Amino acid sequence: MPRRYMSQEEYNDQQYYYKHSLKSPQDLQEFLENKNNGASPEEIRRDEKMQLLKERLHLKVREKVEECLTDRQKKVINLYLLSKKQDYMGIILGITQEATHSRLHLAFKRLKKSCIKDPHILDILSQMRQVDE
Repeated sequence: MPRRYMSQEEYNDQQYYYKHSLKSPQDLQEFLENKNNGASPEEIRRDEKMQLLKERLHLKVREKVEECLTDRQKKVINLYLLSKKQDYMGIILGITQEATHSRLHLAFKRLKKSCIKDPHILDILSQMRQVDE
């Protein structure tokens, strides 16, 4: 569970468990194997298939970024995908935060229009819907 969803007490308990219970690589491997014991094999397969589809989708969208955006838009999108804030992007690119926001908006609009027309992306999305059901 990510840190932001835990109380301080839960986080401390988890850290204590990791530090004191998992002393060897075998302990860690055993812990990871037991972590999935609550899920059925079908759920695990569905999660793995969904993860593969997400990776394929990410690669196709990356291809579309390279194919349909300008160099400046590519830079803004790549910084966004690295989780950089707009004011920081503006400093890197030498533009204001407002210009960064505008470029992001236009880049996403153009990327969305391009992705909607791509049959491979639509196929991946339909497969994801089928797996999710």
